[in-house]
Amino acid sequence: MKKNEKVRLIIFVCEVITTFAIPALFAFWDQITLGIGIAILAADVSVLFLVSQFMENQILSEIQDKQESNYAVLANSIREVQKSIDINQLYKKIYKLENKEQKDIYLELVQTFVETMNSRMDGARSGALSRHVYYGELTKASEAIISNKKEAQGSSYQGEIWAMTFWQDDELDLSDSYENAWVRKMEVMDKMGIPTIRLCVMKNKKSLLMRDTSDDSVETFLRRLKYYCEKNAVCKNTKVYAIDNIDTLSSREQEWIGKGFFAIKLANGDMRLIRGVSLDNPNATTLGGEIDFDHERVARIRDIWEKLIEESGKREINQYLWDTASETIKTRMVSMGFNVNNGLD
Repeated sequence: MKKNEKVRLIIFVCEVITTFAIPALFAFWDQITLGIGIAILAADVSVLFLVSQFMENQILSEIQDKQESNYAVLANSIREVQKSIDINQLYKKIYKLENKEQKDIYLELVQTFVETMNSRMDGARSGALSRHVYYGELTKASEAIISNKKEAQGSSYQGEIWAMTFWQDDELDLSDSYENAWVRKMEVMDKMGIPTIRLCVMKNKKSLLMRDTSDDSVETFLRRLKYYCEKNAVCKNTKVYAIDNIDTLSSREQEWIGKGFFAIKLANGDMRLIRGVSLDNPNATTLGGEIDFDHERVARIRDIWEKLIEESGKREINQYLWDTASETIKTRMVSMGFNVNNGLD
């Protein structure tokens, strides 16, 4: 991993720790035992507090110019973590335990923390995020491209949003407060003229479109589809393409894509990608993913994404629905105001 990628990852995990994990843990510290405390720390975000133990030597020493802004931000983040957590005190408490079995279990947990952190750093990804942090990172990415658009000179903006959707259970579920707020944010970006290209993988939902009768599961999916497919869709600067599956990709490429992602490309070509589902939880059916910090991998994912769209013939989702749906479902979509009647009245 490149130095700047390491710095970016560590700053991010330190922010998560100091903002969410530590305050929540220490608010109830007096009421919990060491065992429960470590059990809490065994949760996903808890792994990250160990960064303060070894990042000072591994990362800070690599930054030669101590005036660099990255150095200052990173050093401050690590100091904040160190003020909140003293890993040495934790080890001392463990070693003072008289019960050998208890001691061994706790030491094994700490070792797992270290191994997990190293794995995530080597893989240049954040690991699974809570829903709150996940949607917070989506918002940060959106603010970055909004700011970039405002700074752009002239009417031809070179940045864009590029995304891939696998229709997770809560995707475009406007009854969910997080998802509803995020959809409204996407509408803001669209109205600003920031182009969005979204590729939908229909594999898990295709059978619903081919049914001879409509039931609650079909109706629920159609209501979500309608957001992109109705005749007067809100997002005028958004193009949505559809494909059956990604089975033509290698297993490694499929792993990189996961269950979809939201990504931005700024006017200068810089890209940022947030997966909808973490690689740690590949079978998850709801959103709450991870950040990919590997710029080279993100660039390769971009190439794969473009290739899938080209190979599909750039078939827009309305055309896909018309080509795929049964006559019963076509009739239902037309009655709901979908723009899928292929020009027919």
